[in-house]
Amino acid sequence: MHRSDDYLYDQIASQLMAQILAGAYKPGDHLPSENELATQHGVHRLTARQAVTALVEKGLVYRLQGRGAFVKEPKLDYAIK
Repeated sequence: MHRSDDYLYDQIASQLMAQILAGAYKPGDHLPSENELATQHGVHRLTARQAVTALVEKGLVYRLQGRGAFVKEPKLDYAIK
């Protein structure tokens, strides 16, 4: 399914990103908590945190302290091609 050299957090982030892009999570939706992600994927909570951080860095998700991670509104690309 995944290349053996993929980091676990990359695999989790990729799954979440696919769900976001497919519309399973819509803008403003709350993502599962780090603890929920860790339990779902059988990993340490810090691995789940890295997955969410990867999505934050890609601009798909934002965090609110004490509330969790939420899906961002997509950015519109006004560039003329």
